[in-house]
Amino acid sequence: MVAAVLVAGSEKAAAHRLGVSHSTVKHHLANARSKVGAETTAQLVWILGPRLPEPEGPLPTRRFRSVGLCGQPARSVSVLRPRAVT
Repeated sequence: MVAAVLVAGSEKAAAHRLGVSHSTVKHHLANARSKVGAETTAQLVWILGPRLPEPEGPLPTRRFRSVGLCGQPARSVSVLRPRAVT
C-alpha cells in the first residue's frame, strides 16, 4: 500500500488506481505506521524505503495552477514528485 501511494502520488489517487476507498488506504497506512513505530507517513516511507520496489515507468507529475495578481490565473506548473531518499 505504501508503494502504491508513492507511485500514485496521493492516497486518493492510489485508492482510485487500486479500486478501493480512500478510507481503506488510510487504514492500511495507519496500521503500517503502528507496526513500525512511525508517527507520520513520511517516517513510514523513510523506514520502509529500502524494502519498497522501484516504481515502473516515469514518475507521476502533479499540475498546479498558480494565481497571479488580482486573483487571475497565471499559468500551469508541472512539478515532479520526488522519490523518498533511501
